[in-house]
Amino acid sequence: MTRKLPILAAAIFACAALAVASARQTPHAQTAPTPRIVPISQEHHHHLVLENSFIRAYEVELNTHESSLMHQHDQDYVYVVLGDSDITNTLLGKDPVHLHFPDGTVNFSRGSFAHITQNNDDKRFFVIAIVLLHPQGEEHTFFPSVDAALNGKPEQEGSHRDPNGAKEAVILETDECRVTGVSILENSAWEPANTGHDRLIVQLDKIADTTAPRESAAPMYPAGMLKWVPAQSPFTLRNRDIGEKKLLVLEFKDNK
Repeated sequence: MTRKLPILAAAIFACAALAVASARQTPHAQTAPTPRIVPISQEHHHHLVLENSFIRAYEVELNTHESSLMHQHDQDYVYVVLGDSDITNTLLGKDPVHLHFPDGTVNFSRGSFAHITQNNDDKRFFVIAIVLLHPQGEEHTFFPSVDAALNGKPEQEGSHRDPNGAKEAVILETDECRVTGVSILENSAWEPANTGHDRLIVQLDKIADTTAPRESAAPMYPAGMLKWVPAQSPFTLRNRDIGEKKLLVLEFKDNK
């Protein structure tokens, strides 16, 4: 027995050495690298078209089956989707989520997140994203889209039709901002009530006008889709087109 011990010890030593050598040759498990995050102002699909002390408004487009960069949203924002859309949204550190947005979908999103948007469709993806520079406080959502709001019950709070034939319906509201859908009948006009508040007017149907001049900052968009109307400024919008005209209106309660 004593003669076999050196042989057994040598065998154990050889196995241990082989295990160490194998471990050195096996790479450690690699964690996925954190993607580079850019601010929204440097994400090249987001085109800044209007900025003041209340908002930064971006006209956003993704080509067919194209993805944005991973980009950061620091402030709360409201966005409206132009056209039926099919996307995948991937938040930093989360699994991708597949989403379908009907035309005119309106959402309010809190800031402090980063994400990638991928267009799954065979047509361009169009969004207007309105970054809200003031703290918004509590938020209430009444309808998921412009059409849902305008087709809501006539007695719905915040919904009415004025004598000129324009209908208004509140879509969502925060402590600082009210978002309203407006429908103006053919050959009619809309004049917002004088509340003493600044407003942003978004002409939703104008996106389909391929003959209009292009927006210099966002060439895929017709020029003039967004208009800022300061408080106390008279404003009337007439619908000279065939069929109704739809608007998204953001009214800012704090004029400081």
